[in-house]
Amino acid sequence: MSGGRARSGPVVARVRGEDVEYLETDATGIVDWATRNHTAGVYEVDRTYPGPSILKVDEHLDRFEASAKREGATLRVDRAAYRRVLRQLVLDCGSESTRYFVRMSFARPEVLEFVVEPFAGAPSDVYEKGVDVAVMKGAGRTSPESKTSGWMKDRKEFPLPEGAYEGLLVSSDGGILEGATSNFYAIREGVLWTADEQILKGIARQIVLEVAPSLLPIRMEPYPLAELPALDEACLSSSSRAVFPIVRVDDVRVGSGTPGPWTRKLLQAYEGWIRSHLEPL
Repeated sequence: MSGGRARSGPVVARVRGEDVEYLETDATGIVDWATRNHTAGVYEVDRTYPGPSILKVDEHLDRFEASAKREGATLRVDRAAYRRVLRQLVLDCGSESTRYFVRMSFARPEVLEFVVEPFAGAPSDVYEKGVDVAVMKGAGRTSPESKTSGWMKDRKEFPLPEGAYEGLLVSSDGGILEGATSNFYAIREGVLWTADEQILKGIARQIVLEVAPSLLPIRMEPYPLAELPALDEACLSSSSRAVFPIVRVDDVRVGSGTPGPWTRKLLQAYEGWIRSHLEPL
């Protein structure tokens, strides 16, 4: 593995096996780099923790390989080599915690492209005050279960209204499926609703579904958009942002309009699960 060097921006590299080619960039971060260097392929985004340590790396790689297979490509990742390379890139980044993007382009399936950036987490207001979201009318994933770079591009065709933190995808029969970059949960009368089909099954969602049954029952189906006024709470999850509350969908206030007790309990359980399952990278 070749050595790193000092950088002021994100660490960007092309990797073949354990051969690392560092790339110059003036991109500000993952989103900027991926937008400038769009290509058809599959990708994963995850974060690392101090140590460096990590969660569910094998589950991310399982999904990475499965996404490639669904799209007609072959991807087999050497897990040990991947971890060694990722650890080096994280150390090169020089930040206690990082977020990283890894992509396999269909044009060069033998090469993985990495972008690693410092990660400070979502602003505290996201958890303390909750977020507004908006329905992305007409938007939908071509291949919902695959994490494709095509969706990174396609979703930009549906700009969110000012103040909306995330967009929601809705099925043809009016069920709320997921967020554009997250998974969606509705809480009504002490029951947690979440879609189980036509969605990207997030890694954070795996944790939510593991911890939630000790708190409240789960109904594995999309919550009807038309019944938003009856909701008590709603929230989203992603690997980078954990569990965070929704307080408004379009012009409809969710529950009291403030983060609710069930969402707080889910976040506490999620964070507890993370603390007990972190492993060295």
